[in-house]
Amino acid sequence: MAIYFGALHARDIPIDLLFYNTKGIRIIVKAKYTDHTPPIFKKYNILKLPDIRNIQLGKLMHSITVATLPQPMFTIFTTNDYVHSYATRQKNYSHLPLTKYDYIMRSFVNRGPKL
Repeated sequence: MAIYFGALHARDIPIDLLFYNTKGIRIIVKAKYTDHTPPIFKKYNILKLPDIRNIQLGKLMHSITVATLPQPMFTIFTTNDYVHSYATRQKNYSHLPLTKYDYIMRSFVNRGPKL
């Protein structure tokens, strides 16, 4: 679930899921149905779904950095020093794959290194 949810972009989260997220928080705090939810989320220190996605993706990238994931996950992400034969200032950063397809640009492979 974490990798699948991390693969989603903010605009790809189903509208129903976002709707029920905001509707649920209004029911819990007994707010009116016309109240804005960002102040409610802030007041009760509740994360929104895109924020949860970013945290899960950040955890995944950190696990890759400290090498606590299985070996097949390391083949998905490469660093710049494996790609370039010359020294760069960003040789330890994750390499962003070049792609022309939008669905790959929104996947966790491309979104993870950008965090």
